Amino acid sequence: MGYTVKGGGYCSTTIASCYRLALAQPQSELGNLEKNTEEHLRIITACQQQEVALLVFPELSLCGYSCQDLFSNYLSIDNYLDRLRRSTTEMMIVVGAPLISQNGRLYNCAVVMQDQRIVAVVPKSHLPCYGEYYEPRWFASGSNIKDTTIDIADQQEIPFGVDLLLGDNFLYGLEICEDLNALIPPSSYQALAGAVLLINLAASNDFAGKRQMRRRWLA
Repeated sequence: MGYTVKGGGYCSTTIASCYRLALAQPQSELGNLEKNTEEHLRIITACQQQEVALLVFPELSLCGYSCQDLFSNYLSIDNYLDRLRRSTTEMMIVVGAPLISQNGRLYNCAVVMQDQRIVAVVPKSHLPCYGEYYEPRWFASGSNIKDTTIDIADQQEIPFGVDLLLGDNFLYGLEICEDLNALIPPSSYQALAGAVLLINLAASNDFAGKRQMRRRWLA
């Protein structure tokens, strides 16, 4: 599988000594795009002040993971992504959002922003449909999206697909939650293609005992 490399981020040759990462856990309100955007902007500002190089938000962070049939209502999410885009500096941020592509299908996406631009969009490949999950009801799989673009937030021809690696002095790849549970996760292909940092945006609905289950899974 061929990968397209998109520049972004800043680093010297020693990752650990210079590349400051931040993982955000915003206090989101389900379906409230205005409030959630303000919360994202608050965290972005705080991380910029701490000279963070890469800030990662959870899966579907802009609207909340468990919106269910409301996901199809977010046709105007571009306005909120545009506000986040305009707030970015050289710090790269990754935001989770539902996006409709040119083919009219809805995707669960990781949106990468830097220097007031949307750098790339990576769709989720593997959609869980078991137990408390039924993502295929709302989203299309992005596993076959390669070498293409998407138009969002007043930007055209943004790289869109699962064949993207990002970075300058070192490469990193993106996947979303259930992707990691695949027989061969997208991150495995990304590592084989040269990625040295693998990022997984994740979120989940909740039930009793899930925290303990998640700890076992991560272990």
